Amino acid sequence: MNSFVLPCVAVLSLFCGMAGAQAPQRAMSGTVTDSESGHTVAGVKVSVSGDRARADAMTDDTGVFVLTFASSVQEGTDIRVRAEKQGYVVYDQWITVSSKLPLNIALKRLAARMPKPGKGKPQTPRPPSVPAPEPIAIYLECEPGMYPITIPRSSTVHFMRLHPDFLRAPYIANFRGVGVFFDVSTPPDKDLEWPTKSDGEWLPLKSESGELRVPMIFKCDVGSYGRSTVEDISIPMVVQNQSQTKGRAYPIQFDPLTPNAHFPFYVVNWCSTAAVVVIWPAQLTGRVVGEPEIRQAPLGIIKRSWPGELMVFESSPVKWSGVQKCDWGW
Repeated sequence: MNSFVLPCVAVLSLFCGMAGAQAPQRAMSGTVTDSESGHTVAGVKVSVSGDRARADAMTDDTGVFVLTFASSVQEGTDIRVRAEKQGYVVYDQWITVSSKLPLNIALKRLAARMPKPGKGKPQTPRPPSVPAPEPIAIYLECEPGMYPITIPRSSTVHFMRLHPDFLRAPYIANFRGVGVFFDVSTPPDKDLEWPTKSDGEWLPLKSESGELRVPMIFKCDVGSYGRSTVEDISIPMVVQNQSQTKGRAYPIQFDPLTPNAHFPFYVVNWCSTAAVVVIWPAQLTGRVVGEPEIRQAPLGIIKRSWPGELMVFESSPVKWSGVQKCDWGW
């Protein structure tokens, strides 16, 4: 397969270029949750006071919202954010615009009015206390790197493909059986350099428009640190365009995790025509084995040398075999 050496200055120019080439209009995404249950809240109106935002935002079914600011809003600008929904105390806070995403808002439910003693209906005796559910403690860690990568002999590596066809496939009848992940296994007698020639064709590092194609890859790990096995794990990963003004959430399903078990995987942009930004949310859903219901729980983010909830990908330098042109529907 083709080989190349990407100079360090190219990597530096990628991240510096990203900072210098920001679109005039900034955007901020976030998640709204219930402060008591931790569940995400849909249908919350999120607004910015004054003329600082182009329009109000509304949280979707996964509690995610995206605010697009006016061109006058820059890094470090103080803005007043308001989130409101019937049955909840209005959230009204000043925040400073920064690149730290997402903005997590916890809404407090309005307290129900109780009749005074001796008035109204007689109070119902309290039911016996129920043991607290077993906590779900799942953490995610992602670190950036470059491919090609070397896969050791006698091993299997999992890959997540950032392409709308694969992310939507589990929910489309014609694509049932096609998962978000695919595996690459190596023989017992030799290592494997991935991607191979059969995986795709390498493109020039610069596109015709002058944009830099960088073979970014993120090595991630989802691990369970609780005392029980968790199944039906779903994490609503948000994929946005490079300017972070448009995007949507894709529920990523994971296999059951036993206590102290880990699921390592790589994330690769499978689109040679589009740069994308990925944001991991603050919440997940799962079910502890032995419990009847699926419930929401916090997703812990491990941050070492990289802000773990954020992944940035330039257009792929590989034209991958057997895939259609990316159409994110933005």
